[in-house]
Amino acid sequence: MTPRDFDSFNFGITLAEYDCMFKLATYLLTLVVITSPMSALARDNVSPYFYKVTKNGSVSYLLGTIHRNVSLSDLSPAITDALHSSDVIAVEVQFSERMTQLFFENPWKYRETFEHDFLGISSDQRTKELPSPETLRKLVALNFPQKLLGFVRNDMCDLVADSRIDFGNPRSVDFEVLKHAYSTRKAIIQLDSESIVKDLKANSEDHFACNLNGFVSRASVEELQEDYEQMRSDYLGQNLMGLEDFGLELDIVERNQFWIPRLSEILTNRNTFVAVGVGHLYGNNGVIRLLQTNGFNVTPVD
Repeated sequence: MTPRDFDSFNFGITLAEYDCMFKLATYLLTLVVITSPMSALARDNVSPYFYKVTKNGSVSYLLGTIHRNVSLSDLSPAITDALHSSDVIAVEVQFSERMTQLFFENPWKYRETFEHDFLGISSDQRTKELPSPETLRKLVALNFPQKLLGFVRNDMCDLVADSRIDFGNPRSVDFEVLKHAYSTRKAIIQLDSESIVKDLKANSEDHFACNLNGFVSRASVEELQEDYEQMRSDYLGQNLMGLEDFGLELDIVERNQFWIPRLSEILTNRNTFVAVGVGHLYGNNGVIRLLQTNGFNVTPVD
């Protein structure tokens, strides 16, 4: 789950505020734009971060995602074809079928369910402090529904990210992949261990250290919108120089290394579609390099 360009997005937020943004935005997101030796794999006119993985006649596919604000319809039809033809779906975390449905049908209810069922956060743990009128104005300008403003509390910094996703048209390749798997009753493989998931839940108290008023006050609506739209534009246009294994706090390297034995077994024996955050793919400890080390051919799909 993971970050973007830290310098352009930080706006002077505190470490606690910064941490909660990425631990609570749906197991989000590892997206840092910097130079990497693996960037040669991201050529022009290639489906965004989409690769064929082969070994001894087996064929599977690997897709790096940004988790939010992009849908399958935005990507090459070859990606949807590969998803539909696969027998097994592998994802970072397997959210329940109910949560997957709620993401598309009722995003606010999904958010509440994520906090209560997944993170174990009850409503009485929330602050009673309300955001300032200026903060609420900025949320509305970022497409947050006015009818939900009465539910917003000043420790909901994740809304700064979520409000830049149209609540009337929520988009997520990761949830679309899960939705397809549930609707077709395909096997779903969770790559993260239960201990890693428990660590995420155990760290959920960091969420309450944030201050929504303080976070929003450090950037204009235009800056927030521009940053998020740039993320989407860069991803769809593959306008990235590369990605780095930056994530000591998010344990990116540790998670990648944990995934590889399981991925190696699955990819050798089953036609599998793997969808993980794009920040996991690149670098010496990225999924692409680790699969290659284990004898797999990993090639971009034109």
